[in-house]
Amino acid sequence: MRLTFRQGCLIGAAAACSLVIAALLLEQFASFQSCSLCLLQRYMFIAIAVVFLIAAWHQPIGYGLYGYGGLLLFLMGIGIAIAARHVWLLHLPVEEQAPCGPGFEYLMNNYPLFDSLRFIVQGTAECSETRDLFLGLTLPMWSLLGFIGFFIYSLLLVIPGCFFARKGLTAK
Repeated sequence: MRLTFRQGCLIGAAAACSLVIAALLLEQFASFQSCSLCLLQRYMFIAIAVVFLIAAWHQPIGYGLYGYGGLLLFLMGIGIAIAARHVWLLHLPVEEQAPCGPGFEYLMNNYPLFDSLRFIVQGTAECSETRDLFLGLTLPMWSLLGFIGFFIYSLLLVIPGCFFARKGLTAK
């Protein structure tokens, strides 16, 4: 049985939303403190879910599929870069870690957007805290695996002839 593009997008949106809900549950019930990079990764998963939902609603045919696919791959590439930076910060020696800095909300409220994002991506001491979560991997590592999984999934969703049925892509 082949899934339609709409069904594939709805599955992608549900998976992205479930990752965000899992992060919120960990924050509320497992006393995880989200650092600025964690919040950026969460926002990227939300953006990916929104694009999946819009694509499912729109049901593009022809080259519209590639437009949504390109946008999804772009967002996932940004997510991979943020998560990879976070994993790299986790593995820095203590003497090379960044000092403590202001929180996410303070930065976004008091600085221009690009200055805030530049400071967030540099990382702070709270981004360097390691906590094993599941199978010896930290939350940023799982996030990186999630972005890579979504990247592969989106490629399979957009490339003709993979696992999803296509309408409007075949030449007549």
